[in-house]
Amino acid sequence: MTSHGPAKAAAQTVEFREDITAALNYADELRALLASSNICSKIWIHQQYDSMVQTNTVQGPGGEAGVMRIKGTDRGLSMALDGNERWCYLNPRLGASHAVAEAARKVACTGAMPVAATNCLNFGNPEKPEIMAQLSLAIDGISAACVALGTPITGGNVSLYNETRGQGIYPTPVIGIVGILDQIGNAVGSDFQRAGDAVLLIAPALVPPLEERMQEFGSSEYARKVLSTMWGTPPCLDLAVEANLHRCLAELAKHGLIHSARDISDGGIAVALAEGSFCHGVGVRANLSKAPDLPAEWDLFGETASQCILSCPKASVAQIEKLVANYPGLMVATLGGTVTDLFELAVDSRVLIRERDAAREFLAILAGHVGVSQAGLPSGLLGPSEWHGEVDLCARSVSAATVTALTDIDVLVIERREFQGLVDAIPGFRHQIIASLARRVRS
Repeated sequence: MTSHGPAKAAAQTVEFREDITAALNYADELRALLASSNICSKIWIHQQYDSMVQTNTVQGPGGEAGVMRIKGTDRGLSMALDGNERWCYLNPRLGASHAVAEAARKVACTGAMPVAATNCLNFGNPEKPEIMAQLSLAIDGISAACVALGTPITGGNVSLYNETRGQGIYPTPVIGIVGILDQIGNAVGSDFQRAGDAVLLIAPALVPPLEERMQEFGSSEYARKVLSTMWGTPPCLDLAVEANLHRCLAELAKHGLIHSARDISDGGIAVALAEGSFCHGVGVRANLSKAPDLPAEWDLFGETASQCILSCPKASVAQIEKLVANYPGLMVATLGGTVTDLFELAVDSRVLIRERDAAREFLAILAGHVGVSQAGLPSGLLGPSEWHGEVDLCARSVSAATVTALTDIDVLVIERREFQGLVDAIPGFRHQIIASLARRVRS
């Protein structure tokens, strides 16, 4: 084996489906990406720690950045981490600049202005020339990005000699960025907040040539997870445009024009839109423009720097367009809008992904009696100590049922995420759910 040196990945030709109406399911590819280790929820990690220390947390883990108030003032701090080992393997300098830019972009999505950085540099054996070259180039990339974005390095650490049987790890500089919110009340979340909002894309006004974009696609999470390969280069990065994006997002937040902001990174725009839909059960219907001579996979899952998804009141769209026009190198486009219980992505009006929301609630009847109906037809009666919704929650199936009180009732309603937590944490509850499912099967 040889250590991972600075990569010189050759151009590759990958066969994609030319007909975007082909039978293969883009929704399955989206699910595969959402389940990948680089994208999937990390709640199982951060829920083990107290994220509300001294009750200063405004936005906890799981979003674009964590936001904390500075007690006794109107100000707040926003903090985010980022690193992409694939991009640093393919181009250590550019990949390291991306780590700074993306961490700063996540901070800017909350409405804060990035002001400082820290780092943890994880590399193989620096006594090997190719590893030392990686480290040197990565430091150059971090330096260039920090200067351009106004985020000086305040400290950091290194972790070297990371090898297994002489094989070095991918170069993995991890960057932490902190930003300042002058008015903590202006903090912007990352999830869609309500149905009926407009969904906008802010992106660089100029795009690379076709061949460059296909080479950039080889560095994407889609290439790694779905195609099981890697080639090409990280996306191009214009640091001046990136800095303008941060200032633009801060101004949008200052004027209260947006309800949410989320950067487009691993998994592309399809993953960003899906992640924005998870928290509040607010979906999206979006229509993407087809990139000429590029496959639909690129439109859905391609990764391009300096891009964000926003949601806002429809009445604010014109004002946002005017404000974005003040920042050179940026453009804004309306993709669609937020809706209830639907996730639909189209490319040039051809729907490629359409998913309805799965069941969302578990109802336990504590006292009284209720009737359950589906599609207008009675399907059952429930009394004390009985429940409804466990089948669809366990199967994550789409279901619509109406529960009508027949007497005075006392009902416990448990949302999907809390239900899953109870099933995972309490064996007795899990056993009762399994027994209930068994009885349903027998009946």
